[in-house]
Amino acid sequence: MPRRRRTEPLETPPAGRVAITLGAPFVVWLVFAANTPYDVYGDLLTTPFSVGLTPVVAAFVLVELLAAVVPKWRPLRISGPVARAQLTRKAWTLAGVFMAWELLRIALALTGSLMNVTAPLLGLLAMNVGWTLALVFLAGMVGRMGLVNGYALLLTWLWASEPAVDGSPRGTMFALAAFGGLVVVAAALMEMRRPHELHPELALRAPLSGLTPMVVAGSLLMLPFTPNAVTQYLPLEGLGELYPGSPPAIAASVLLVAVFTLAFSHLFCRPALVARMVPDVDAKAVGERFQAALRHSMIFTLTLTLGTKLVEAWAFLPLAATAPTAACVAALFLDARDEYRAREKLGPLVAVWEEQRVYALAPLSAALSRASIPHHVRAARLRTLLPYLPLVPAELLVPPAHAIAAREALLVRNAESVAHTQGHAPTTF
Repeated sequence: MPRRRRTEPLETPPAGRVAITLGAPFVVWLVFAANTPYDVYGDLLTTPFSVGLTPVVAAFVLVELLAAVVPKWRPLRISGPVARAQLTRKAWTLAGVFMAWELLRIALALTGSLMNVTAPLLGLLAMNVGWTLALVFLAGMVGRMGLVNGYALLLTWLWASEPAVDGSPRGTMFALAAFGGLVVVAAALMEMRRPHELHPELALRAPLSGLTPMVVAGSLLMLPFTPNAVTQYLPLEGLGELYPGSPPAIAASVLLVAVFTLAFSHLFCRPALVARMVPDVDAKAVGERFQAALRHSMIFTLTLTLGTKLVEAWAFLPLAATAPTAACVAALFLDARDEYRAREKLGPLVAVWEEQRVYALAPLSAALSRASIPHHVRAARLRTLLPYLPLVPAELLVPPAHAIAAREALLVRNAESVAHTQGHAPTTF
């Protein structure tokens, strides 16, 4: 008797998704723990000659920025899966170009001339290509069969600041406890009950600015201590007192983060953008909801910033790069928890829509609710923290039987914002 051909892929049960989600970082850890056979060029994964996901991230960010300002490309960011796929293809093509450039740079840095290429060098270049492809494969597998966005999971793991843990004068356990404390605080801030919802489509998530203020402020304050071809020509001599943990550094960090939180909140979620997604809601209500979310955003970014700076001052522990990573870990955990519960309740789910705009998640979710379509918004918290990283979109998941109806409902709900974008909208962030 002939076997029945399976027409649909097997659905990974929630428990299996947990195992895959936890297994991907473990595989990366195993690779990091292994020794490369090409010791003549140093350890591939711990030297400046490691490429990793950098070309992929850079390409997607650059294409996203171009799409936000090039009028012809703007609608592609927000017009649904088919249009979005055009930007994705452009980003992958550019990632290949960036990868080739990085390999050329490595070859020239190690040999000074392409005429001096050796077998170990070719092995190193091949390992770079293999490592990048392996990370892309792992990220895709976690995204399809895990509980979180695979790129977010691997990038958070790779961003983890090991020197901050290993270099603490109070010991590794204290450093781990400090990192764990940051994760708990970030999770508590994200779980805070927001002010009462003025309208179901105005559920703006905080921080509206994402982690951008903390990342930018930390980078600016590290300029005096990271001399290179650019900073050596800047007048930074008088900024030496801004060492981590010093009172001037704490004051400067808080001030910069406050200013950037205000600025980036208006860039990513300003009321005019929100109003395009909810044309039936009074503009005053949109402004009130934005202000409420902005206050919560200030609480989020300033609490994490001040807390980390005080720990730096007390424990001589550099945490400028660790705080954003801790916040991402908290978001990954909370998003994975919510998706696990949704899959247990709703059964198999498929992605029908990727969304980059944080403020658009509530209106799109409301559209599915009005159509009586069960659904789950995947990676909503992480997308809120990383609004500038197109590799980490939010996704709307629905049962397979509702996929076609869900796409139609979302296209109709999104049509007006696309029409605004095709006009004279300055940006689609």
